[in-house]
Amino acid sequence: MTFPSYVPLAATKPDLPPQQQGIDPGYYTYPQAPFKSVPEPPGRGGEVSIMTWSVSPPLAALDQNAAWQELNRQVGAKLNLSIFSSGDYQPTRLPVIMAGGDMPDILYTSTPSVQGFGQFAQAKCADLTPYLAGDAIKAYPNLAAVPTISWKVAVLNGALYGVPIPYSIFFRVLWVHQELLEQVGMGFPQNVDDFERALRAITNPQAGIWGIVGETGTALNVASQFQGMLFGAPNNWRVTDGKLVRDRETDEFKAAVAYVRDLWAAGVYHPDSPSYQNPAGKADFAARKFAFRWDGHSAAQQFWDTGARLQPPSKIRIVPPFAKAGATPTYPLGGGNFGFVVLKQGPPDRVKELLGILNFLAAPFGSQEHLLINYGVPQVDYTLDANGNPIPTDQGKADINPPGAGSSWTFVARPPEVIFDPNSRDFAQVLQADQAPLLAAGIEDPTYGLFSATNVAKGAAIEQPYTDTLTDIVLGRRPMDDYDQMVKDWQNAGGNQIRSEFEQALATVKA
Repeated sequence: MTFPSYVPLAATKPDLPPQQQGIDPGYYTYPQAPFKSVPEPPGRGGEVSIMTWSVSPPLAALDQNAAWQELNRQVGAKLNLSIFSSGDYQPTRLPVIMAGGDMPDILYTSTPSVQGFGQFAQAKCADLTPYLAGDAIKAYPNLAAVPTISWKVAVLNGALYGVPIPYSIFFRVLWVHQELLEQVGMGFPQNVDDFERALRAITNPQAGIWGIVGETGTALNVASQFQGMLFGAPNNWRVTDGKLVRDRETDEFKAAVAYVRDLWAAGVYHPDSPSYQNPAGKADFAARKFAFRWDGHSAAQQFWDTGARLQPPSKIRIVPPFAKAGATPTYPLGGGNFGFVVLKQGPPDRVKELLGILNFLAAPFGSQEHLLINYGVPQVDYTLDANGNPIPTDQGKADINPPGAGSSWTFVARPPEVIFDPNSRDFAQVLQADQAPLLAAGIEDPTYGLFSATNVAKGAAIEQPYTDTLTDIVLGRRPMDDYDQMVKDWQNAGGNQIRSEFEQALATVKA
């Protein structure tokens, strides 16, 4: 299959152009003369059903939402948006649709490895290869500006079944309230021992402050690649002499598990970490209940703006990569996306209409469409400050929740990421500088973009018992002696088959 051609848009010039490929462009202010990126409404006057998730509270209903109403008018269709909590969406909502529920026109998934998703896509979803592969993508210029790496997630068995949600390659990062480190006389941790000392020094349950927080379903973030990198574990997989080794099969990863187990026993994690949902974890970190949090790069503006309102104000920063003493720090680069949307099968004209709507919703930063999607209607949802930046009104905070880069439409379609906060000129400069050490230490997942039928069919199903056992081990409910058997169970349940299929695909790519 030929990937869609990558055709960057000649959009608004950033104030901080990237000095290296992979670094996100930065803007001090919103462009003063937004341009029109979509000349004609893509819709044909009917209705379009959309189902996706959000990590934010619900937005105002359509009949009370000026931004949504105006978006429908400019798109030329009634967009019926159903948004569900991220914690509820993948485990319960999506399987109902896949099992035979009424499929919406546009459907989001964060990963193709949901059990049975590959078969579902081939049976119910439009094959987008004829519409988007190669130069065909040029019919949708905003989608053509999505980098090639982002499209790899939506390839299933050699065909393109989705449109990605582009995202910074810095998928998750270690956030910190730097002022809490300064209060205990410390700077950024230089190694894992330094990190443990900081966690112990900051933790003060009587004051309602802990060193760090975990999240449900992640085994205190071991399963989401945080601590493994501190000990030199690979980014999911490592290639050694043409053979693939999964992170959990390495001594480095096992050492990370033992390390986290000791930290939990020491009480430096917030005690609710095993059950924390993402939105609550974000809100409580922003409120300075913990010093460190492993979370998405897209949370930057939420953390920055909330921290600025604290007394004293917070100094939110991304921690540079560090490792165990004597080891070279590494950082797990992401795949440049946060999942993708699939389209309901239909006649070519309907598929093209839906792609046109996604092209509208993926309008680039600095365009009229982007301003509407992310900030709403002028004088209703936002006003302009002295620098021309859109500042949300109270209604804007309800109509688009939250306004800006994390808007309600993020997990339907979006443009490539930029660094911008209308409330702070310093934001872009600080965040862009914080990305450089991550890129320097970055390692890629060698299997990213490769196809494994077993991984698509049952990767999530075999991952769940592994994660459950891993959680029990780090929380001290099961002994470290159970670790090796846990890995063997994963291998026998399908992990070895996934490895074999990835190795075959890797050999084909290299050939």
